[in-house]
Amino acid sequence: MEQKSSFNVEEIKISTDRSTFSNFNDVDTTHIHFDWFVNFDESVLEGSITLRMITKNETQTVFLDTWQLDVSKVTLTQAEDTKEVKFKIGEEIAIGSKMEIDLGAPIASSTVFALKIEYKTHPDSKALSWLGPDQTLEKEYPYLFSQSEPIYARCIFPCQDTPSVKSPYSATVKVKSPMTVLLSADIEKETEEGEFKIVEFKMDMPIPSYLVSIAAGNIAFRKIGERCGIYAEGTFVDTCAKEFEDMEKFLQVGEEILFKYPLKNYFVVILPPSMPYGGMENPITTFATPTIIVGDKSAVNVVCHEITHSWTGNYLTNSSWEDFWLNEGFTRYIEAKTIHRLYGEEAHKLHLKEALSSLHSILQAKSGKGSG
Repeated sequence: MEQKSSFNVEEIKISTDRSTFSNFNDVDTTHIHFDWFVNFDESVLEGSITLRMITKNETQTVFLDTWQLDVSKVTLTQAEDTKEVKFKIGEEIAIGSKMEIDLGAPIASSTVFALKIEYKTHPDSKALSWLGPDQTLEKEYPYLFSQSEPIYARCIFPCQDTPSVKSPYSATVKVKSPMTVLLSADIEKETEEGEFKIVEFKMDMPIPSYLVSIAAGNIAFRKIGERCGIYAEGTFVDTCAKEFEDMEKFLQVGEEILFKYPLKNYFVVILPPSMPYGGMENPITTFATPTIIVGDKSAVNVVCHEITHSWTGNYLTNSSWEDFWLNEGFTRYIEAKTIHRLYGEEAHKLHLKEALSSLHSILQAKSGKGSG
């Protein structure tokens, strides 16, 4: 007799992730708020992070991931009580340092509390690239951008740096005018305070730590379609907008193949050439290298790929980095279907041929046979 499965995906519990120090099976992050000052003079982000958390089991200690962070103070808020608590940061190893926060007494399961951590980043942060004016296109203002994937969010803020933990976040960021600051979140409000600009952000969709991003510089914007737009240095923005005028079509085809785009807007930020990847699928604001701007749209598949990550990777996420192939595998599959629908059979075949050639090159390199 056939038996029906009682499988419930929400009952799955991930017990291990070898890339994190955090005790995410005992306590879970439910919301994050950042309060940052973008300090170009010292090449640091400084301010605080507030982690709203809930216990899964009784616990007295919260373990977080950090890497070269200068933490000055930790405050615990539970119910109406707020107090400073003790913490220590362990020895640095290959994946950073464990931060241990003593809550002062055991906290029962299903208890909500908040930890406010005051800190600043290191000038040589592995996740933050601080560029001088001479390293930008217009050579007038400095530039900042982040790269958190896979485990470098811990270089920007103390966190449960595992894709098993996802939460919405908000932020208030101060930057010197006329600089523009962008996060992987929607801009809610922007005000002026003397020589500084204060920008408030909100990301309602729960995302893992590696998708929190920041960029700041003298950046211009061009709207493309109903939901899309391009950010780039001022003299380059119109060229970029023309190259990626099909972004709205990518979103529409993604919705036809999958389901409604899970966010409100989709923007691409064209960074300076030192961007280490072709693209990074930070929600709402994908980061991309200017090397994909070639004038004939032959590299538009990069943006198509990053848009597809909005569903497979950002909305539905691998539980640990051992399962990262799920993110990329599903994304490449949907990307290929999108290229086929928009540009036809020949473009689809060329796209697959390029992907297969790349795969063969990687396998040959891994086997030590070179790429010939």
